Amino acid sequence: METLSIKISEELSSILKNHPEINWKEIAKMAIEDYVKKLEIFDELFKNSEFTELDAEEISELVKESAYKKLMQ
Repeated sequence: METLSIKISEELSSILKNHPEINWKEIAKMAIEDYVKKLEIFDELFKNSEFTELDAEEISELVKESAYKKLMQ
């Protein structure tokens, strides 16, 4: 089994220390596992997609322009 170390802010650390009854390592592990499952589903859904990052950027610009026009009306 692999080990993962993360750095957290002092503020977050103090909050975690205020709740020692909670297994924070297990919560972090479950959150990572959940995220990985979602990534796997996403990858499976779009593995044959021809949609590129450039396509996404172009759509993003169109959305921004449209929103700006609506706000300026």
